Formats: sequence, structure tokens, C-alpha cells
Amino acid sequence: PSSQLLKSSPTVLNVPGWEWVCPQGTATFHVQAAGSGPLEYQWQINDSTAVGGWASIEDGTLAIAGEPTCAAVSGTSTPTIQVSLSCDEGGEVLSGRWLRCVVSNGCSSSISAAAKLTLCLADSNCDSFVNGDDFDLFASQFESGDPQADINHDGFVNGDDFDMFAEAFDAGC
Repeated sequence: PSSQLLKSSPTVLNVPGWEWVCPQGTATFHVQAAGSGPLEYQWQINDSTAVGGWASIEDGTLAIAGEPTCAAVSGTSTPTIQVSLSCDEGGEVLSGRWLRCVVSNGCSSSISAAAKLTLCLADSNCDSFVNGDDFDLFASQFESGDPQADINHDGFVNGDDFDMFAEAFDAGC
């Protein structure tokens, strides 16, 4: 008698959590899946210019609508992806974007729920907390005219930057 191996379709077991990231910080998303192996993973980002509104992500510099951002990604074909920002602008382009993972095997594919990436401008020191230390650091940068205080990227450190930081600080990310 012969036995036949039955392959099971992949199933995503968890929802990748939303992540907020400070300027020049790293966000990590993780998906867990079950099914007959080997399982293959492909992370995607929402992109209105892509067919179906989702674009596959490759390791390296992240591009949205064909434009590079100030973000590097790694782990795009694994259960865990990391998005590392190297400038505030990269986070602003990515803030509010959704990531999801397509898990496949020889049978079929399953798509995770989408997880949101949000930039937290108020976490000036990137310690994952919004508190007086962040306010003090921003105030010091602002008072000295440090380009890092130009959070609206208009080329000037002025009251508009302070207002934008204060709004983010009050929101607490």
C-alpha cells in the first residue's frame, strides 16, 4: 500500500503589530505561519501605483512608487522584516504606510493582515518614550538652530518646526 502525503496550505497565525518608529529608528514586523513546508515569505507595502495597490519589497533601499526613501529594509523574504530610517524624510514618506506578508508554499498562498508604520517625530532621542527628555533635546536643537530641529524640512529652523514638534509631543505618538 502506498501512502500519499497531504500538503496543507499556509495559514497566518498572527497579525503583525503596528509599529511606530522615531526619526532614524528601526521598526520590526513579524508574522508567524503554519502549513506544509517549505514556507516562503514576501513582504509588501501599500503603494497606489502598484497593481492591486501592493508592491513587493526587496532587501536594500526601500522605494515607494519607484522613488527611493531614506529607509533600508532587510528580511523581506523571512518572517521578520526590519525597516531602518536614516533621515526624517524617509519616515515621513513611510508614515501611515501599511505592510503585509504573503506566505506561500507549493499549495497556495495566505496574506497576513496589514500592519501600520507610523513615524513619531516627538521621540527625539529614539528611546521609545515620549517624555521631557525629548522635549529638552528638541528645545536645545531648536535654540541652537541645529538642522535636526527642521522637522518640516523647509530649510529653516523656526516656529513652524516648534509647532509641529509640540503637536507631535502632545499626541504622544
